[in-house]
Amino acid sequence: ERVFRLGFVAVEARIVGDLGFHAAGDPIAVRVLRSDLAGTPRAGGGAWRLLRLEQPAEALTPAEQPMPEPPGGPDPYATPGDRLRPRWEETYDPEAVLALWAAGEEIASGAATHGDDGAAALSLPALGAGAYRLVYTTADDFGAEFETSEHLVVAGDRRTQLALLGVYGLELPLGCLA
Repeated sequence: ERVFRLGFVAVEARIVGDLGFHAAGDPIAVRVLRSDLAGTPRAGGGAWRLLRLEQPAEALTPAEQPMPEPPGGPDPYATPGDRLRPRWEETYDPEAVLALWAAGEEIASGAATHGDDGAAALSLPALGAGAYRLVYTTADDFGAEFETSEHLVVAGDRRTQLALLGVYGLELPLGCLA
């Protein structure tokens, strides 16, 4: 059995590392793996941006979370009730909620170079408490761009105000990422 992956871009990138939870003031190490659609590592370049996320004024319950915009734009025949989540829906994913938050100020940015193994190391600056989005962009040999993103939560010493119902994670020392 053979599998063929097709796409508009001939490369992809994955952000790997412990991105979920970090302590304020600690530097953050992240790796980005660049490969072609067959999974073969590819050398090349890319660029990253670290954005602070704009939080809503208060945490919303799962039923109050806005629905993502459907591909192709809103349905012209949809009623306002069609955009509401069912009250009985039990799924709550903080990562999905962070993805709905608007990107705010750019905290840092830089370039990355991938070696023959497709790996590039990023050193993010020490951050204050809050939620952030790491956006990574790379281009294939034809100039088509691929973009991916991941979210980071940085916790302060005492209490970190996040407009989420709950975030549970383990703080790992940087040596655990090797």
